[in-house]
Amino acid sequence: MTALDNYEKAANELARDFLKKLYPDDPDNYCDWYWVGGTVGGVMSWGDWFVDTTVMANFFRCGLTSDEFFDWYDQWVEDKKGKLNIMNFKNKNNVDLLKDF
Repeated sequence: MTALDNYEKAANELARDFLKKLYPDDPDNYCDWYWVGGTVGGVMSWGDWFVDTTVMANFFRCGLTSDEFFDWYDQWVEDKKGKLNIMNFKNKNNVDLLKDF
């Protein structure tokens, strides 16, 4: 296997694990997904949702629940500057506490 093969395999596993975590009780919800433009490891789409592998990886790094992810996604879509990444969203309460110092 080449490095590219390993990368694409890992990206596909990440996407499947991500969707399984979002929909643990409804496996049919994550069966119909694809890589936008056919670029494995780029932007993944399912339904009306679009995320890249960085979002998926940070979802796991931050330990978000599916509810927290969907809350973040709604706010991220409304944030036209795109500055609300998952790391900022997860730590927003800590940042708010530090504003007073």
